[in-house]
Amino acid sequence: TSILGATVVFAQPTALQMLLTTSSKQFPGQAGIWVKHLTTGETAGVRDAEMFNSASVIKIPVLVLAFQMAERGELKLDERITISKADIRGGSGIFRHHDEGLQPTVRDVLLQMIITSDNTATDLAIAKVGGVARVNAWLKQAGYADGHKLTQTTGELFAKYNALKPTDDRNAKTNSDRTYWLGEISPKSVGLMLEAIERKTIASAASCDAMLRMM
Repeated sequence: TSILGATVVFAQPTALQMLLTTSSKQFPGQAGIWVKHLTTGETAGVRDAEMFNSASVIKIPVLVLAFQMAERGELKLDERITISKADIRGGSGIFRHHDEGLQPTVRDVLLQMIITSDNTATDLAIAKVGGVARVNAWLKQAGYADGHKLTQTTGELFAKYNALKPTDDRNAKTNSDRTYWLGEISPKSVGLMLEAIERKTIASAASCDAMLRMM
């Protein structure tokens, strides 16, 4: 196409892009997708830069930060944490089913945060890496702030839900009220972080291998 003497080239959508676009239209909801073929470099996405309710996917940057801190000697993965009654969180996970006083290592906590999406483990891990503000500061420093945000701990989130009245629309809070989200993510930002783990550029090879095993 020629516009005022300049030639503008419009790229044709790839077969992969057309597949994702068609599939997303058939999905009975609002989907965000971003994919990348790590060998060819081909990418495609649908609403890939939009921010969505992260749910437990926001736990991945907590994992990465913990391993980075361990490499710098700021955190000991073999340190044992005593889980008290006050540490227990509801929802997913297994630590809440154990007797009070369980002493998992920090590595155990990170493992359960990822494998069983353990909420008790998540808040213990967030505390170990320095809190919500520290996680968000690291995301900004690492270049992920445009597509990642940890809004609060699971304990803080559950307290908000527990304070709702029986007449309140809980689904509306979950779907559209960002103050009731654990965090926010964009599909592309998550994909780029996972790519960095796979390519072992976000931490040492040993740390990235450990994170991949957990996932």
